[in-house]
Amino acid sequence: SNGFEWYSHGDFTFIFAYISTSKLEIFISNEKDTLIRSKLYNTQLTVIFLILLLVTSFLFLINQFFNFIDSIVLISLFFITLFHVYIIVFNQKWLTTAEYKKIIYMRFFPYAILLLFQILAYIFFGDSLYSILISSAISSFIVILILSLFILKNGIDFKIFYNFIIT
Repeated sequence: SNGFEWYSHGDFTFIFAYISTSKLEIFISNEKDTLIRSKLYNTQLTVIFLILLLVTSFLFLINQFFNFIDSIVLISLFFITLFHVYIIVFNQKWLTTAEYKKIIYMRFFPYAILLLFQILAYIFFGDSLYSILISSAISSFIVILILSLFILKNGIDFKIFYNFIIT
């Protein structure tokens, strides 16, 4: 036993992704102005990214002293968790704008990329936990980069997001 059986089904990252979105995207979907709504979604993703980066950096720093987990596992979990956050928020975003074609692609392509990288990792590196984590992290990183183009298109606005949260 390698001590990482809890990750085998992706439960940890999915649960963390679900909690980290705080289902805020459902409240954002009530915003009438589509440009503001888009900026709210984008800013939400940016805030989650920054919080997750901060938490991962903290864990990475603590890990340097106590060595409780391999650093590659922490980095992989960062990208895999962010992948799930992006999937959740973008699905909601495109649902509110009735962009059903994008939702169909979102339900297929990211997971197809993930599966492809996992198959390649299995062929070249075997079925070790590390090959699964690294392949998942790489495919998650690629999907995050692609989806980040949508964020850059409409931009982010921390002031609007702050006012929305306070309200």
